[in-house]
Amino acid sequence: MSNNDSVDMFQVLCSLMRDIAYSASPERKFFKRVICADGFTVSVQASEGNYCSPRNSVGPWESVECGFPTEKDPVLEQYAEDGSAEIDKESGHVQTVYGWVPSQVVMAIIESHGGMVGGELPEMVDDPDYEGN
Repeated sequence: MSNNDSVDMFQVLCSLMRDIAYSASPERKFFKRVICADGFTVSVQASEGNYCSPRNSVGPWESVECGFPTEKDPVLEQYAEDGSAEIDKESGHVQTVYGWVPSQVVMAIIESHGGMVGGELPEMVDDPDYEGN
């Protein structure tokens, strides 16, 4: 196992451990993975344990944490925790999370992939600090 493999495995394990810890919380809701019309999928989460604002489990949220999309999205990449993350051959997901993604950006990404056809989103409101491009 190479050093890079060890680091990748460590990051995945840390993420899974965090998800398990927070999913055990009775207040935390785990939102089903978003599925877009063109087949793109991404996890969109918000709670006290996610990279979101406000950082609570009540919402509504101005920014959310996205994770493990099925492909790199150029708009989403600027929020990547690990910009060099690659798509895992087994899971088919980019192996990183994207923190504090403004709600307007999440909706634009979903629309750019043909709209949402499955899954669910946290309750979101516009991020007043977002200065769209």
